[in-house]
Amino acid sequence: MPSLAWRVRRRLAPVAEVVRPTVASVVETLVAESEGPADPEILDRASHTMLGRIQAMPRYIGLPMMAATLAFDASGVAFGRRPFRFLPPEARARVLEAWRNAPVGVFRTFVEFYEKMGTFVYFSEKDEAAEATAGREG
Repeated sequence: MPSLAWRVRRRLAPVAEVVRPTVASVVETLVAESEGPADPEILDRASHTMLGRIQAMPRYIGLPMMAATLAFDASGVAFGRRPFRFLPPEARARVLEAWRNAPVGVFRTFVEFYEKMGTFVYFSEKDEAAEATAGREG
């Protein structure tokens, strides 16, 4: 019989695919703030890894995180009349900054989570890709 964690991840898979473009957009915006444009291939792997980590969280954390990510995406409408994932980079940065400085602690915590976990995962994936490339060349 499959474990409870496996069954929860399986049920969340359709939601995760809806959330994935927003996760990628958030990570892409944060990476751009620190080092410039993100590598699309690494960004794709990082967003997949991030979603896996969110799905692996206990349900009482993972489900609200996915819901918060969907709410964050929808909040882009207030800034640019489109969901966050469809906004240009400057507008995305404004949305992130608004949430970063929001009077509601949950909004700030949401951004902190992505700043820490999202950039960590992205740069870990980037390091792995560099090591794999160096291993093939060496």
